[in-house]
Amino acid sequence: MIMLRRCLWKTILLILLTVPVRANAYTLLQFIPVVQLNQLYDDNINLSSTNKKGDFISNLLLGFYLNWTGPERSGSFQYETIGELFLNYQKYDNFGQTHYFEMHDQEHLSDTTTMDLDNWFLTGKTPRSFFVSGGALTAPQTLNSQLALAILAKVDSLDDVADINIRHRWSEESAVSAELHEEYFATSQSTALETKLGLKEEYAPSPTLRGGLGYQFFDFRFSDAPSPVQAHFPQLEMHWEASHQLSFGGSAGPILFEKPQGEGQEVKLGYDGSLGYETDRWNLSVRGGQGPGITPNGGAGLTRCALADIRYAWTRRFSLFTSMSYYELEGGGAPLQLLIYGAGISEQVTRSVSVSVQYVAIREYGSSGDGLTPAPTGPLIGTTTSANALIVGATIPLEVFRKGL
Repeated sequence: MIMLRRCLWKTILLILLTVPVRANAYTLLQFIPVVQLNQLYDDNINLSSTNKKGDFISNLLLGFYLNWTGPERSGSFQYETIGELFLNYQKYDNFGQTHYFEMHDQEHLSDTTTMDLDNWFLTGKTPRSFFVSGGALTAPQTLNSQLALAILAKVDSLDDVADINIRHRWSEESAVSAELHEEYFATSQSTALETKLGLKEEYAPSPTLRGGLGYQFFDFRFSDAPSPVQAHFPQLEMHWEASHQLSFGGSAGPILFEKPQGEGQEVKLGYDGSLGYETDRWNLSVRGGQGPGITPNGGAGLTRCALADIRYAWTRRFSLFTSMSYYELEGGGAPLQLLIYGAGISEQVTRSVSVSVQYVAIREYGSSGDGLTPAPTGPLIGTTTSANALIVGATIPLEVFRKGL
C-alpha cells in the first residue's frame, strides 16, 4: 500500500519536472495570501448525539493560493489551516492542527494530448470547521466526499486523494482518456484504500452533444473492515450543452461488487447526473448519483450523494446563496448518512474585503444495513445527531504579486 502511494507520487513529481515547456512560452504566476475571520455560535461543537455542548467560537483561517497560467502548463496550489478559540470550553482551543492542501496541474503534451494531475490532502482534528467557515474565496462550498469522510470519522484523520488523467483527441469528434485514481483514508482505528483504473472513449456527434462508453475497476483489498474487495463499473455517459447558460450531464451502468473470502457477487446500479445553469445574476449547480467508494470506518461499498449550490447576484457587490450536500456511505459495517445545508448573504465591501452572514445545519443519521456487508452494532443505529451554526465572517485575499515568466 505504501509502495503504491510512493510510486504514484514519484510519477506525478517526475512528470512535473520532466515535461518540456517551450522556451518562448509565457507563464503568468500569481500569489494570493488569504485571511478569513469568523465569529460563530455552534449549538453542538462535538457533533454528539448526547451531552450536547454549545459555545461561541472565534475562527481564523489562514492560507494562500498560487496560480500559474501558460500555453503549455496551467494549474494552482492551495494551502489552508485553521485556528479556533472557544469562549467557554477553552480545552478545545487549537491552531495549526488541521491542514488542507490542493493541487491541480494541466500539461499540454501536444496539440492533441493533455494530462491532468490533481491532489487533495486533508488531515487534522477540526475538518468540520473548513465547511462551517465556507470556502476562503467563495462561500459557501458544497461538501465533497473528502470532507464527508473526515466529519463522519469524528477523530483525527488523514485523507489523501491523487489522480492522473491523460486525454488524447483522435479528431474533432472523438477522444480517448485513461485515469489512475487513488484515495487513502486513515484514523487511529482503521485504514481504507481505494485504487481506481478507468478508460473512456468519447464521441461528439455535434458541438453541443457528446457521449461515450467507459469502464472503471476499483480495488479495495487493502481496506481493514469487511467489505467488497473489488468492483467493476462499465457505464454509458452523455453531456448536452442545451444553451450557453444551460447544460446537462449523466452516466449510468451496473456495478459488480466482489465480496470478500469468495462469498459471491452483488450487482448494484451506478449512476451520476448533473445540471448547470449560469447567467449574469444566477448560478445554479446540481449533481447527484451513486458509485463505489470507501467509508470512514475502513470499509468500502456504495457512496450516494446529492449536491446543490444556488447563488444570486442582487447587485454587483451583494449576493445571496444557499447550498445543500447529502452523503450516504454504505459498507464496512457502519452505514451513515450526512446532510449539510445552509443559506446566507455576502457583500463585497472593497476590492479585497468581503463580509458574509450565513446559517449552516449539520444532520448525521445512523442506518441499519446495506445488503453488502453485515449490519452495524452499537448506538449509531437509528440515531440522529444535529448541529446548527450561525456565522459572521470576513475574507481578505491580498494579491502579493502577479508576474510573467
